[in-house]
Order: sequence, then C-alpha cells, then structure tokens
Amino acid sequence: MQLRPVQSSIGITYQARCSTVPVLRAPLYLRGAYSLRCHASDGKDPKTNDPNEKQPNEATLEVSGKLTDLLDELQKQGMDSKKAKAVLKKWRDMGVSDPEQLRKLLVRTSLRPAVTVGVQALLDALACWGGFYTAGLIADSPPFAGQFALQLAASFFGFYYVLQALLNLSTVSGLLLTAYKYGTNSVELLAAVQQLAGPPTGLTVLDKAQVAVNTLKVLQTLDEIAELLKNMPTTVPQRSTLQNLSAYLTLAHAKERLGFDPARYGLSEAEAGEIAYVFSTYDVNDDYRLELSEVKRLCQDLGKDLTDDELKEALRILDTSKNGFVELDEFCAWWTKTKKQQ
Repeated sequence: MQLRPVQSSIGITYQARCSTVPVLRAPLYLRGAYSLRCHASDGKDPKTNDPNEKQPNEATLEVSGKLTDLLDELQKQGMDSKKAKAVLKKWRDMGVSDPEQLRKLLVRTSLRPAVTVGVQALLDALACWGGFYTAGLIADSPPFAGQFALQLAASFFGFYYVLQALLNLSTVSGLLLTAYKYGTNSVELLAAVQQLAGPPTGLTVLDKAQVAVNTLKVLQTLDEIAELLKNMPTTVPQRSTLQNLSAYLTLAHAKERLGFDPARYGLSEAEAGEIAYVFSTYDVNDDYRLELSEVKRLCQDLGKDLTDDELKEALRILDTSKNGFVELDEFCAWWTKTKKQQ
C-alpha cells in the first residue's frame, strides 16, 4: 500500500486505498508488536529475485576472499604480529579508528606523493624533449669542430630523461593502484592487520591499538540485514490503518524536522513510505528514531545476534550525525548505500 497525504477542509489527512482518516497519533498501547513482512516497492509488480544477483552469503564469501588475499599479500611482504601491532599503533596515532578513516588516510597518503612524482615526470619529459631538440639543431647546423660530440651528449641527455620519465610514470601508476586497491578494501585491510597483530596480550600499550569490535563482521551483518529487509515477501495483503499511519507520521516528521527528501537518496515517495514503515515498525517508543535497544531488536528479528559491543559499533556506523540515535535519513542512507553496492 502506498502512503499518500492529501489536503481536505479539515486539514491534512492520510489516504489509505479508498479510505481517509484524520491524522491522529495512536496511543502506544494500541500499536502492539507487528511482524515485519515487507519489501521496497514502487507500485509495480513484485520483483522476482534475479538468479545472477548476489545473495548475502555470496557477498560474505566475496569479502572473506578479499580478506584472505590481503592476508597472504601482507605476509609475503614480511608483516608479522610485531609489525602489524606497530602499524595499528601508527594508524591510531594518526586518528584512524574505523575503515572509513583508514580509507581516507590511504588515499591521501598515496595521492600526495603521486602528484609530486607526476610533476617530476612532466619535467623529465620536457627535459627529454629539450635534449632531442638540441641534438636535432646540432645535426642540422653547418659542420664545426666537436659537432658529433655535442650531438651525442644532447642525445644522451634526452635518452636519460626518457628513462627518468618512464620510471616516474611507473611510480605514479603504482601509487594510484595502491590508493585504489587499499582505499576500496579498507575494511578488509584493517581486519587483516588486526588478525596478523593477534589477540591483545595485556602486556604493552600496543594492545590499545587493537579495535575491540570486529568492524568487518558488523559491516557484513548490516549489509545482510539490509538485503533481508529488501527481499522479505509481503505475507499480509493489507496493513492496518495504525501501521500505515505510523509510517506516514514518521516520514512527515523526517521531512519537517530533518529536511528529508526522498529524491536525494534516489527514492520515490512510495519507496520512501515503505522504508518509513520498516523504520516505524522498530521505533517502539514513537520518538522517530532508533536507539540501541531498538537496533538490537531489528537484528534479532532477522536472526542476526550481535554482542553488546558489536551492537554499539553498528549504531556508531549508522549514526552519521553522532547524536546517539539512528534517524530516518540515516536509515535511508544505509538502505540505499547497500542497494547500490549490489
């Protein structure tokens, strides 16, 4: 069912199929607990699963494969537990506490020298051109004493800077490849270094560089939850009026208080209404935001058991505004982000 606000002589009303009811906030005890069985829809026929579409377990295997490849590569480069702990400490000193910060650090530290080396390669190319141009001028000039020696020297100058330019271009390509490779796999890289560092020993301050929560597991779980939410079949032909009303009020509150715009996330009004319905289902205290206990219930309902520390990490990842709660705009950002990654 699509959510559609309409104007009438008595103010804003909420239209559900053929019936229109006043917008009144239902008492909490009337809402009860509802089992979630929904999927995002634009009003068209239900979308069947694409056989070529990656399922959650396939995505998890793909991430695990990346992690294994990075572990092998780091070990081949000579990284052991001691070096991994030193790297984690250095990252922590540089303000890195999650994969997103690590990605920015890796891209920044790779692109900065790449620009410098790229400029040097350009200067080498100009010097190379100057050497060969001078050699050509000498060859075309009237014969004079030492002409061949000067032409040979100018040609050698040109060839020398050809080699320098090629070496610098190779360095630039390597730096750009590093920025792409590790920047796009920062989650796996952080997890790989943590795994090589081993469990905390409690003996040195280096153990403080260990991240207490397995961020990789939390991110994988969030992706799987989003996938399950989007693929859940609708088992109830029609939702109750209170369910639809709660979803509409949640969406209206987000637009009024948070400046929420479905188009910003590539959503239609109908799709935003579906997401608002999912959100309001778990907003049991009707405060238009999800707190830690409600995020926990969401995970448990979908068969994803996380520890208390992992739940806090999940809330931290979703809570981009850092106010301690997940609001509808953040919920939509997570929903659409995981959809684009498929």
